[in-house]
Amino acid sequence: MGVGVAGAVDDYKAGGNEVTTKAMAEGAIEGEHADYKMGGPWATEFKYARYGRTAARPRDVGTLRGKKVHREKPAQGFGGTADVAPSAEDMAEAGEAEAAAVPPSRRLEEQSTSEKVLAWLRKLWHSVVG
Repeated sequence: MGVGVAGAVDDYKAGGNEVTTKAMAEGAIEGEHADYKMGGPWATEFKYARYGRTAARPRDVGTLRGKKVHREKPAQGFGGTADVAPSAEDMAEAGEAEAAAVPPSRRLEEQSTSEKVLAWLRKLWHSVVG
């Protein structure tokens, strides 16, 4: 079962030339907006910093503020609706499944096709550049 988070949304249609945000990335970031404040213009350290790290924990959806929406994953394994992008994990699973489904002979055909395209591009390049 997948978990989505419906965070707060600002109303930009309220009128006027000025909008005061109240959503503050609710549902999109771990913690609160203040956790992302850095010490200066060249600082890279903050509560959830990953810059310069060799490893990092995956984001904990349970800590995201906002309404939790639970859905069954569709048969293809990602995206609940057309406007939901698949996660990196979903894409990796889908890629592994697709790679396993392609017979080795087809993989060779694809490689030879790409080699043909590269040869054609080289010819084109030499005819234009000289």
